[in-house]
Amino acid sequence: MDWLAPTCPARVSEILERTGTVMQPEPAMTVRDVAGYLNVDEKTVYRLAKRGELPGFKVAGSWRFKRTDLDAWIDQQKQAAQHNSGGRH
Repeated sequence: MDWLAPTCPARVSEILERTGTVMQPEPAMTVRDVAGYLNVDEKTVYRLAKRGELPGFKVAGSWRFKRTDLDAWIDQQKQAAQHNSGGRH
């Protein structure tokens, strides 16, 4: 991905102009957002994040999460559940 190197801002601008695509970073999700997304209580989100069982990070003392990280975590949980049940559904 050397074409994204900061020394080549003209190249990045060229690609954005040509494709019409502007990549926006995904907004971080709050504990409330994650609780709604996973359909669990906010306390569960805090507990899992504090234990390191749920991928998250702190910003100024508040937990934040990336949806892509959560989706990967969900996939891992599903795989583990299938493995533990011997592949039964």
